[in-house]
Formats: sequence, C-alpha cells, structure tokens
Amino acid sequence: MNILEISHVSKCFGSKQVLNDISFTVAENEIVGLIGVNGAGKTTTMKAILGLLRTDQGSITLCGEQVRFRAVPSNHLIGFLQDVPEFYSYMTAKEYLDLCGKIAGIEKDQRKRQRDEILELVGLENEKARIRGYSRGMKQRLGIAQALIGEPKLLICDEPTSAFDPLGRHAVLEMLSKIKSRTSVLLSVHILSDAENVCDRIAMLNQGKIVLSGDLSTIRWMHSDMGIQLKFYRHAA
Repeated sequence: MNILEISHVSKCFGSKQVLNDISFTVAENEIVGLIGVNGAGKTTTMKAILGLLRTDQGSITLCGEQVRFRAVPSNHLIGFLQDVPEFYSYMTAKEYLDLCGKIAGIEKDQRKRQRDEILELVGLENEKARIRGYSRGMKQRLGIAQALIGEPKLLICDEPTSAFDPLGRHAVLEMLSKIKSRTSVLLSVHILSDAENVCDRIAMLNQGKIVLSGDLSTIRWMHSDMGIQLKFYRHAA
C-alpha cells in the first residue's frame, strides 16, 4: 500500500522551473530517500506535500486523500522534522512532548503512552534535564520524538543529518531504521552514503527532475554510468 503518491507534479517560480513533472511513491513502512544537492527541488517538494505550496500541475495524495494548497485534511497523518528543530528550552523532554500532545488533541492516557514509548525509542527515556542543556544530537532525537507524536503515517525529515559528523549521522540514521516499523519515512538528504545506509528506495532530483529512482542495487545494475553520478552525490555537501 502506498502512503504517499506524487504524480506528474510541476512548479515554477516566475520563469524558473523548480519541479518538472516529478512522480514517486512512498509505501507503507519503508524509507524513501529524496536525494539532491542544494537547489535540486527537495524543499519545494516537501512544502507541496505539506500543502504549504501551490503546485502548477499534477497531484499529491496521502493515504488516499488529495493534498491541496492550504486545505490539507490529511496533515494530521504527517510528522515533520525540520533540519534545525526549535523547542521551549526551559522544559524537559517529557514536558515538551506533553505539550505537543495537548496541542494535537490527544487524550491524557494516550498522550502519556505515546510520550513514554517514543522517548524510549529515541533514547531519551531517562533524561530529566532541561532542553537548554541538550547537545545537538539530543535535540535532534527530541525533534524526531516530537514529529512522532500523534502516530503519523508519514514522517518527513528535512536534512536531519546535515549538521553532524559521521558518527552523529550514523546515530540519526539508526534511529530512522527503527522508526520505519511504526511509520513510513521520506528522508531528504544530499549525501548519498546516508541514503545507502538506511533507505529502501531513492528518488534522485537534479534541476527539478527525477533522474533516477528505485532501489540502489537495481539502479546500479541498470545504469552503466551510475558510478560517476553516485560518486558526485556521495561527496556533495
């Protein structure tokens, strides 16, 4: 079953074609990497999925519901992790997730259950310090936890590994591997090795077009010149 379906979507800003007839899907309980250098169209694609941007043509459906600009009844099915998440620094992790659950309209008992499960999933279940004292890695873990409140069907992650060294990137990707048992993930990255470590499939954007898509083993087998392109994306930063 496909959680997300993007079909022939295009978007221009003035005379600049940002997305050019892109199509891809995200199935249930899989991680799809949306790969491309800065300016390739990744952020525009994510904004369109969230209903924050009007597309010029094509369709986007989430769990069978049509996504429309500023009218997205399916947004409760999406969790979103921005590249640099922000928090109320005077709160603890439990207090912050309680607040997020209240805003989402989750009942008290269910909110506590979700909070405790998710904090254990991201390794913050015993953390009692205020968020102001968190490291960059701990904040990213809390950002993932916040995005999972409400048990979304799709988690969208915008460059979650961009500010980390290789060890930090590995820790974030390991968390995402665990998370796909409870939700599908669309992972925006510009370093191919990150996608190779965690993604079931990829969709590679270049100048607004999807130039390669599918699982990496099949892509390598089908494209004799793949090594050159993969090398470029693997080291792009």
